Amino acid sequence: MKVLNYPLDIDKLHTGANRVFKIMDDHLADREFLELGRATIADTACFPYTALAGEGGIDLSPYKNVLAWIERMKRLPGFIPMPGIAAAN
Repeated sequence: MKVLNYPLDIDKLHTGANRVFKIMDDHLADREFLELGRATIADTACFPYTALAGEGGIDLSPYKNVLAWIERMKRLPGFIPMPGIAAAN
């Protein structure tokens, strides 16, 4: 939105994103990955958007399970860091 100058409601977008991250955080409370007990295409698809949420002004600190999941994803064999997403701590 900011880079391409789209006329969108940032507050509404943040509200929606936080709603989704709360659902994701609750879902990850008793599992390591989104489904099947291992990383799947679902994790791969959701990871970059989630890991880069801070660039969109979303604070992930309230979502401890999401943050732990991000670190697990970074520790997967073959993980390659990208701009904005560093290697595991």
